[in-house]
Amino acid sequence: ITIGGEEEVTLVVNLERGHVQGFAVEKDLVCLLNPKLVAEAAFERVLEVAIHKDLINFKGQSKLRLGVALWHAGLPVDVLPAEGFLDVNLGEENSAWPPEP
Repeated sequence: ITIGGEEEVTLVVNLERGHVQGFAVEKDLVCLLNPKLVAEAAFERVLEVAIHKDLINFKGQSKLRLGVALWHAGLPVDVLPAEGFLDVNLGEENSAWPPEP
């Protein structure tokens, strides 16, 4: 799962037989140590992830970009959306975090 503000944050979750085996967090293509300090991941029927808002720089941004890629055996299986990223507008009128000046 990739979240883009001023820079990109990616959460890579490893699922095996329906259970989270672990996850990693990357910021600008650098893997962060101790990912459990900044994010969480859970899976039962739905994959749920949470990431600390402070990890994403929204300064000067009016939207964030969101993309999901599903991989199996090292190969991409599906991406959402099919092309590019899903834009999530920021601001109270959009039921999202307020933009930062």
